[in-house]
Amino acid sequence: MKFVVLSRRQAGKRKPDEPHVIISITNPGKPEAELAFSYLRLDVLRLSFSHMENYGNIKSFRVNHAQEILEFVNKYRFKVSVIVVQCETGLFASVSIANILRRLLVDDIFLRDDDYYVDSFMQKIFLEEAQHQHWPRGAALIGETTSPVEPISLGRSGVSVARFLTGHGRFIRKSGNIELLEREARVLVALSGITTLSPEFVGRDGGAFFQTELSGIPLSDAIHTAPEKIAALFGETLKGVHALQPSLAPDPRDDWTRLQRNEGIEPLPALFSHGDWCLPNVLTDGDKITGIVDWADGGWRDPRIDLGTGIWTLRYNLGGPSPAVEAAFLAGYEFAGSSEELEPFVALYEGN
Repeated sequence: MKFVVLSRRQAGKRKPDEPHVIISITNPGKPEAELAFSYLRLDVLRLSFSHMENYGNIKSFRVNHAQEILEFVNKYRFKVSVIVVQCETGLFASVSIANILRRLLVDDIFLRDDDYYVDSFMQKIFLEEAQHQHWPRGAALIGETTSPVEPISLGRSGVSVARFLTGHGRFIRKSGNIELLEREARVLVALSGITTLSPEFVGRDGGAFFQTELSGIPLSDAIHTAPEKIAALFGETLKGVHALQPSLAPDPRDDWTRLQRNEGIEPLPALFSHGDWCLPNVLTDGDKITGIVDWADGGWRDPRIDLGTGIWTLRYNLGGPSPAVEAAFLAGYEFAGSSEELEPFVALYEGN
């Protein structure tokens, strides 16, 4: 997607040679801008608000303006390759809108401030409205929603999560922490075809990442009904994760030299690990595991890191240590070492 910014005078002369739409903004009391005729123009959205104001202070911009622009762009963004934004001078309002749309549609990162001006007031309204609408919706990836979007929350990672139901199935949309989401997408792609327990990465739409939704309830809910049974299943499933061999290069975050240095622990050979082996990230139908989610920290590391995390999450969800439950977890994994050997790894997760 490309963006073209024009002034009123330029808009009467210039036209893209690709399919495009135009967002035309004029000041109140002024006539509509004349636009150069083009067979490649699909539509025009005309808005009127005062935007010849002080730098960083376009206070006449309202939520309804953001709503109209987002709805207009969402209608055409899969049909055009260029979005033209025109205002009186081609400076403040048009450049701000183009840059904000670029953030939402392309890579969630503004161009450098010295290249592109962004009005802070407009930005705040735009991004709040986009978040409220869970926009962009990614219709080209998952289809149009058939029920209200359901916002949900996962952990403390700063990622915004929403559930979508469409004619093609159930999907999860994540946005916010681009680095984390790119990492998770790479892991999911590497896992595709070698396990049925991970979500399928569907694709990226601007700053939004889509994946399939898995069925089941979190083990953090199920653990209270049958603690030892669920703990054993939790350990058995982890053993299966550690047996996976995805084509995934090691990541710097797989390193754990701090623990080695502080505790003098000799590392075991690295296995493929989940990296956040907590009960809420594993799903069940009550009898068997139906899915594993939140793979952003998946990578190659000492398997005792996942085991220590598993003990930590059992203690956290059960309100304290339970030797029988922890023993069932380690028996399910078939761990040959002692439980005391894992205490530094429990502390390692607790300290993160």
